[in-house]
Amino acid sequence: MNKVMIAAEELFKTANDIGLAETLLGVFGKRVSVCLPFSKKDCGTSIDEIEFSARAAHSLKRVGATTVGEVVDLIANDGLMQIRNLGKKTATEIKVRIMEFGYANLTEKEKLNFFAEAVKRNCA
Repeated sequence: MNKVMIAAEELFKTANDIGLAETLLGVFGKRVSVCLPFSKKDCGTSIDEIEFSARAAHSLKRVGATTVGEVVDLIANDGLMQIRNLGKKTATEIKVRIMEFGYANLTEKEKLNFFAEAVKRNCA
């Protein structure tokens, strides 16, 4: 087994113990870069299914983002910080909640691949 997969397995175990966001921040820091696949079904999910704070939910709905896919597009295109009165703390909350939602819907193999990709992206 190569070093990347060994690291990915360790990160996977840690994420199961302490949580995804805590694991990524603890290992890679605040500038962590990840790539997470979302299925069409996940993208069609209403943001009401995710436990956003009232401020985050209202901000997203104000710009017409009502599904996970629309929020993912905002994140991918740096659109969150373009939302009026949306601060960094709320933007971070949105990113973390969307990431945790997507991660929770992955298979075990996909979760390992997610961490392998995170190691490659952040340790190169």
